[in-house]
Amino acid sequence: MIEIVGKKCCGCGACKNICPKKSINFVVNTEGFLYPEINYNCCTRCNLCEKVCPILNHSYGEINLIEEAWGAKAIEYQLRYESSSGGIFSLLSEQILTRDGVVYGAAFTNKFRSIGHVAVTESKELYKLRGSKYIQSDTGICFSEIKNHLENRQKVLFTGTPCQVAGLKSFLRKDYENLFCVDVICHGTPPAALWQKYLDYIEKKHVGKIVSVNFRHKEKGWKEFGFDLEKEKIRYYRNMRDDPYIRMFLKNYCLRESCYQCEIKNSGYQSDITIGDFWGVETVAREIADDLGVSLVIIHTNKGKSLFEKIQPFIKSVSVDTTQAVSHNSAYFKSVTRPNERNCFFDDMNMLTWEQLTKKYLTEKIKVRIKRQIKRFVLNLKSTKGKEN
Repeated sequence: MIEIVGKKCCGCGACKNICPKKSINFVVNTEGFLYPEINYNCCTRCNLCEKVCPILNHSYGEINLIEEAWGAKAIEYQLRYESSSGGIFSLLSEQILTRDGVVYGAAFTNKFRSIGHVAVTESKELYKLRGSKYIQSDTGICFSEIKNHLENRQKVLFTGTPCQVAGLKSFLRKDYENLFCVDVICHGTPPAALWQKYLDYIEKKHVGKIVSVNFRHKEKGWKEFGFDLEKEKIRYYRNMRDDPYIRMFLKNYCLRESCYQCEIKNSGYQSDITIGDFWGVETVAREIADDLGVSLVIIHTNKGKSLFEKIQPFIKSVSVDTTQAVSHNSAYFKSVTRPNERNCFFDDMNMLTWEQLTKKYLTEKIKVRIKRQIKRFVLNLKSTKGKEN
């Protein structure tokens, strides 16, 4: 049976999906994260859960056969505006859907209070999977569903964090030509419990039903994105540097323990393609830089390269040096630093009100606040000059 040190478990769900007796369930721990729990009355000690754990086993087949980096953005304006960066995920997904395939990705569930992996079979439903969601997604039983699709010779595109892709590959235990995996450059994942605490606060302060959530709204541009939450009669919008939830996320207080020492970044990406924000594009690939969003696309396999080539008519792209391309996005090659505040953050999350939590962890000294405001002013000034030119 699986025995993995809690802080190493990434919560991918491979062990739950492989168990023939359904004796593994994922339960929420005191920090709000999902961890496997075994029903020993049902467990037959077959050890399949150990064999498919991507943390205990770092070999999932052929990886990183090639490595190419591209800066890319969708030609269609609206698609790019609605996407976190350059709209590449949606275009890759369209290639699968037009061939009667299935796309799996993270979507809001439970009235925007949590995130879960769901299947999409029509282009009009892709909006559910589009955009960044800074909450760990529950993969549920989607690995088992994906295997059924693959065995029925359907094309499948799976998108998720690097550890979720590694979990799927390990669960399948063989390569499928009709499976395409796209992971995202991952900063780390907070629990749904923290997000729910934030929503409770907003709902109490601004009464009304939530009708949409956008973590990366581009109203003020891609580089100065904002958190946008719409209710029936009220719109709640905050710049990324002002929104308390985003700030806790970027300060690394609220991430899963495994995120501070990501095993997948250490052992190698398992995806066909990795996508993320192309921060620093103005210095690496200036010819495609603008403030509507540009994707960094890193191709790992020939299968991924073939899929990327199919979307060329719908994008503007430029080949770039991989080392240069990731130099402004360190989350691609290293884990974030674990802050000392992480030791007590989740105890406080459970005991303090949202106002008390933000006061304790986000109160800035006057000098720091002034410095941040000056930096924002300079960035806005540069952005304004860029648009005028």
